[in-house]
Amino acid sequence: MKKLILLLFLITFLVSGVWGDRVKIRKLPDYVVTGSLTPDATGNYYYTGIVNGKPYYRRGIDSWFIWRSEVNNTWWITTTLASISGYRWTRVNTEIVGSYVAEGGATGTATVTAYGD
Repeated sequence: MKKLILLLFLITFLVSGVWGDRVKIRKLPDYVVTGSLTPDATGNYYYTGIVNGKPYYRRGIDSWFIWRSEVNNTWWITTTLASISGYRWTRVNTEIVGSYVAEGGATGTATVTAYGD
């Protein structure tokens, strides 16, 4: 029994004390935006919160968002959350996954896929 307790203590110490500051758990992205886009909005998008009663997603730590407006079930890829000014892509559909049309001076067709698909 003493050996088991000692073993558990050592495992706990090694994981939290020695490796604890080096172990980083990374969240997998929820969606991926691809395409030949200008400006470049491609990359991994992660669930960030709720806007307009719907989930929204953010690309890493910068300011590209995928979000859904309450008007016509429209999904947007924009640089400002819940704002359709500036460069943007849009998709009129209840599903986030699919092709988005460029607007506001943006170019290219953005494609959103679920991560791992």
